[in-house]
Amino acid sequence: VYYKGPDTKGRKRLMRPAGFKGGKRSRRLIRGWKMQIFTGNTNMHRLPRNYQSYHLKGTRWMRIVNIRTNKDFQRKLSSTPHDHFMWEFSGKVRIRNPGRYTICSRSDDGSKVKVDGSWLVNNDGLHGPKTKCGTRSLSAGAHSVVLAGFQRGGGAYQTLTYKGPDTRGKYKYMHSRSLVRRVKRRKSRRGFTMKIWKSKWRHMNRIPKRWRSKRRWYQYIGSRVVGHVNFHNNREFTTMIRKTPHDHFVWSFKGHVRIHRSGTYKFCTRSDDGSRIKIGRKKLVNNDGLHPPRTKCGSIRLRKGKHRVFVWGFQKGGGAYQTFTYKG
Repeated sequence: VYYKGPDTKGRKRLMRPAGFKGGKRSRRLIRGWKMQIFTGNTNMHRLPRNYQSYHLKGTRWMRIVNIRTNKDFQRKLSSTPHDHFMWEFSGKVRIRNPGRYTICSRSDDGSKVKVDGSWLVNNDGLHGPKTKCGTRSLSAGAHSVVLAGFQRGGGAYQTLTYKGPDTRGKYKYMHSRSLVRRVKRRKSRRGFTMKIWKSKWRHMNRIPKRWRSKRRWYQYIGSRVVGHVNFHNNREFTTMIRKTPHDHFVWSFKGHVRIHRSGTYKFCTRSDDGSRIKIGRKKLVNNDGLHPPRTKCGSIRLRKGKHRVFVWGFQKGGGAYQTFTYKG
C-alpha cells in the first residue's frame, strides 16, 4: 500500500505501520558485506532508482563479492529468484595507504558502485558479463561502498575488485573489514496484520460482504505480520502464508500509521482483483471489481498522530496483486 502527504514531502512511499521495527539488533558483531536481495519488475532495462523500496527477499553477510551464477546467489540466500531481482552489497572498506584506487564491477545484467555517497562506476543496462571501472583518490581510513545491480533474465553475475597502493597495483577482491551489527529478525506484532480466507464461492465479482463471519463459505487460512503491503504475484502471497490458494481467496491488512506532520495525504491501492482502503472510520478508496492490476487513490486530511488503516481485497483467478502506498 502506498501513500503520500506532508510526511513524504509529496512523494509516494510504501506505508509502514506505526512502531514497526522489523527485528531486534543482536549484540553480536560480524565483519563483511551486507547483501540484500529485492524482487524486481519483469520489464527492467536499468536498475530502478527506488530499488530499496521493493519487496525485500532477505539479507546475508559475506567477506567478498564473488557471485558468478544464479546458483551462487541462491546458495547465499535460498529465496533469491532465478530472474527479475535486484541486489545491494553495502559495507566499509579500510584503506591503509592513501592514493589512487581503481574499483571495478563485473556484472550481468547492470550494476553501479557508490563510494562515500558518490557514484563512481556505471555498468548499468542489459548485457552479458561486462566489466566497468572507476578511479579516484582515497585517503587512509574507512570508506563506505555500495554496490547495486539487477538481473532481468538468463545468468546472474556480480564481482567487485579493486587495485591501488594497498594491493601493490594488482586487482584483488574488495573486502569489507568494518564491524557491522547483524540484524536478527524476530517475530513482532508491530506491523500490518495480514490475514487470508479461502473462498468456496467460485463466482466472486466483488469483495464479499461479511466474509469474516460466513464460515460456511470462507475458510480462515492464517495470519502474518508484515512490514509493508507490497505483493506483486501469487508466489509472494504464499511466501508469507504458505496455505494461500492460487485463486478464490480474500485478504486483509490491518494496522496503524503514525503521521508526523498534519496535512493532506493521498493513499493508493493497486490490486488484482478488487480492493478497498479504510482510514479510521472513513472508507476512502474503492478499487473493487474484476480487473488486472489497477491503481485507485483517495485523499484525506490527517492530524499528527496514529491512525487506523484497513486494506482488504480479493482474487478470483489469474495473478494476485496488492500494494499500498501514500504521499504527502
